[in-house]
Amino acid sequence: MGIDERIKEKKESTVPFSKILVAADNSEYASRAFDYAAKLSRLTGARISIIHVISPPVVAEGISFAELAELQKKEGEQLLAKLKVSAEMQFGIKAEGILGKGNPSKVILTTAKDTGADLLICAELRNHVPA
Repeated sequence: MGIDERIKEKKESTVPFSKILVAADNSEYASRAFDYAAKLSRLTGARISIIHVISPPVVAEGISFAELAELQKKEGEQLLAKLKVSAEMQFGIKAEGILGKGNPSKVILTTAKDTGADLLICAELRNHVPA
């Protein structure tokens, strides 16, 4: 049985979830988590949202707080745009991008609840500055 037949068969069965939220950063682990989430979305027909959370910036020498915050925002927007294109081109699905700010674990959990996600896929938790 080919992948298309398996997808059709899976869509016709009862699926335990309909909305996937996947957390993303620029790590290899998050990339794998995204691929897994996108494959699940394709197999099940579940909607998928990608969240990237910007942690509060720390002071860096030679760059202002505002400049660092703007750089983080741009990098986050670029990552989400890249993953949305990948979702469509590589997996044939549409994905929503969400850019959050604050403590990553708190923002991810709040967003999962607010969006009605019934499956949350995350990779490794990185060290971050507590909010």
